[in-house]
Amino acid sequence: MSFCIGAQTVMGTLATIGVGMATPDKVRTYIGVYIAPIESTQVSLEQPSGTFGIEYDVIDHIRLFAEHHSSPMSCQDDPGLNMAGVKFFIPLSSDAKLYTGLAVHDESFDSNNELRNPIIISGIEVGTEGVKLYTEYMTDTYNFDGGRVQSGIKFFFR
Repeated sequence: MSFCIGAQTVMGTLATIGVGMATPDKVRTYIGVYIAPIESTQVSLEQPSGTFGIEYDVIDHIRLFAEHHSSPMSCQDDPGLNMAGVKFFIPLSSDAKLYTGLAVHDESFDSNNELRNPIIISGIEVGTEGVKLYTEYMTDTYNFDGGRVQSGIKFFFR
């Protein structure tokens, strides 16, 4: 088993933190770590996996996002999974929300997945503005039962 954190990962981490510190409070960046306890036929990243992302709440309950997923446990997952989309939220309490949304990615560029556009994402997030726990299901509209369940933690930068 290998562990690969290269220059792109370091630069992505620093850029995520820098953008988060330099943008208005409504624009949030995050770094996360997650596991996928159920095997997926659509996404093949080794466990644990990580994510960099940026999000912006357009209005209450509607969020635009873009994120990158990869695994430091694999030296061959470049370019990972890269997607952008929109999520719609339903608050359950002051710090818990259900969500569902749609995303797209460049199917010819991303090499570690079989996801076809559009990607469907549904889940729950719990936490404060600085740290959130989440569990979500990601799939496409062509193979709904081959998707990926993932659970993890996100650390936010403003």
